[in-house]
Amino acid sequence: MIGSVAIVAGAIHDFGDAVSLGIAWVLERFANRKRDQRFNFGYRRLSLLSAFFSGVVISAGSVIIIVQSVGRFHDDSTTPPGLGMIAFAGLGLIVNGVAAWRLSRGKTQNEKVLTWHLIEDFASWAIVLLGGVVIHVTHWAWLDPGLAIALSIFVLFNVYGNLKHTIYLFLQGRPRNFNESTFLKESLAVSGVEHVDHLAVWSLDGETNILSARLHLHGVRDPIEIERVKDGVRTAAKKQNALATLETCLSESASHSDES
Repeated sequence: MIGSVAIVAGAIHDFGDAVSLGIAWVLERFANRKRDQRFNFGYRRLSLLSAFFSGVVISAGSVIIIVQSVGRFHDDSTTPPGLGMIAFAGLGLIVNGVAAWRLSRGKTQNEKVLTWHLIEDFASWAIVLLGGVVIHVTHWAWLDPGLAIALSIFVLFNVYGNLKHTIYLFLQGRPRNFNESTFLKESLAVSGVEHVDHLAVWSLDGETNILSARLHLHGVRDPIEIERVKDGVRTAAKKQNALATLETCLSESASHSDES
């Protein structure tokens, strides 16, 4: 409508977020399903799949804008109207501001990624609005594609961090919100626990963690006491949003194992 590549850049980012939000909404509904025979831990990791897709969509849109903006950078024949840019930017600020505020209450990695995208778009529209004011006063044609390139690079830089963390969680890396030293300290403080090994922790969706470990017990033989000890370790795991599956080792020659 107004021939501004900066406005198109913001629109493509918003379009990518809209598509990502739609897919995220569908996947989140599946992600809340309980576990079954095919997926023993449920469908929570679909949330990570949505986060990954969102990052790819936004990155692709940013690259397209950069390529198109380079061709417009030295074209002084068309200067977009500053007032038109201000009007569209104001609308973008309202829509993205409300959306980011509503989504910021989410806790999953998917919701965090999408919230950050919306915050980026809000900041982008604020910059475009400022650029529209400058263009309206100075009629600098180069500022429009310059803004588009700057915004796209900014978005790519920030999306990279979120994509990297999402892939890290996909590869079952140790969750950043899990403190191993604190967990071990609290586990060893449970009466009867002598040593903890074979500790493994991974995250379902960036929020809920899955933990497995072997507990070496000292002076504990009664099954009721064993469950008491395991309950104490489960409590230490729950403090870090981890669901624990525990094996108990009573001695070097005999062992007892159980899952919870």
